[in-house]
Amino acid sequence: SFVPASFVVFHIEERVTKIKHLHFVSGVKPVTYWLAAFPWDIIMYIIAASLCILIFLAFDAKTYVSSENIGPLVLLMLLYGFASVPLMYPASFVFSIPSSAFVILACANLFIGIITTITTFVLENFDDQELKNIGNICKKVFLIFPQYCLGRGLMDMATEQNLNAVISKFGLETERNRYEFD
Repeated sequence: SFVPASFVVFHIEERVTKIKHLHFVSGVKPVTYWLAAFPWDIIMYIIAASLCILIFLAFDAKTYVSSENIGPLVLLMLLYGFASVPLMYPASFVFSIPSSAFVILACANLFIGIITTITTFVLENFDDQELKNIGNICKKVFLIFPQYCLGRGLMDMATEQNLNAVISKFGLETERNRYEFD
């Protein structure tokens, strides 16, 4: 949540100090500007995501870095970056103070990710069928938020790993494909 929000800081600073205008006056087309900014931001995101994965590896968090989960974790982190970085760009036109933009966007990202993920998790654990149906609708609606997709993906990986840890004591194992989208 903090990393995608941080990319807006530079774009706001360039707009407010008129550096972006200087680029455009010098002949750089807006399309060229954004096509150069996006790969740079993605590369910076990949570095941050790689460091996050290395932390999981350093602490040997089997839930995320076991042989079944490391591939899906890398894919989930990469896809979150490709979805969330461009989502932050329109906000660069709303704010004029880079630090305020960072704080507000980071808090919004955290809020959206936590609230949507917890909402669906809580609703699916009720016994009431109507609440479960509402939870299923929320799961589909919340897919528009990359923050929810990341949180839900991480939670599903942890749930699957913990389920396998429990049922393996009885000689069983789930056969769920980690790359499957349901």
